[in-house]
Amino acid sequence: SRALTALERRLGLELFLRGPRTLSLTEFGEQFLRRASQLLNEHSDLLDMAGTYKRSMSGVVTLGAPIGIHAFLASYLLPPLLHAAPALTVDLVTRNPDEREKKYGAVFDSDCDLLISFFQPQNESLIARPFTRFRVGLFAAPDYIARMPLKELDELSQHRCITLRMLGG
Repeated sequence: SRALTALERRLGLELFLRGPRTLSLTEFGEQFLRRASQLLNEHSDLLDMAGTYKRSMSGVVTLGAPIGIHAFLASYLLPPLLHAAPALTVDLVTRNPDEREKKYGAVFDSDCDLLISFFQPQNESLIARPFTRFRVGLFAAPDYIARMPLKELDELSQHRCITLRMLGG
């Protein structure tokens, strides 16, 4: 009731004739309701069209990924995706996380539509959910591991000779 009264005040016209126990539309109220219904239907149609366009998987998508993962993406992820969506173009952008990102989380670049990162994003409201996880192998010579044993995962940043390689690629 308050919302309708506020709308009438804003319009400067009455939408309803109020009786002791009745409420009916004025002539203006009928026209206003008819036009509002048309606009809401058009709005719904526009949202449906946008949804269809979003699901069509066409256009250009920019994917930001660490430099070491591009070979894996090109071999295992992109071929089936592009086969399923031939109208889609994927631009790969190389990202190299800095020490700040390692400590505080990945920064989502404004020029990327999707971001693949080894680190949690700083702003988690930008993502719906992680869509996949990759198994990772860490390799070093046996004598190095004997001299510099790893006890905690955080210690990896201190070991420059350990390399990261995506399994299967």
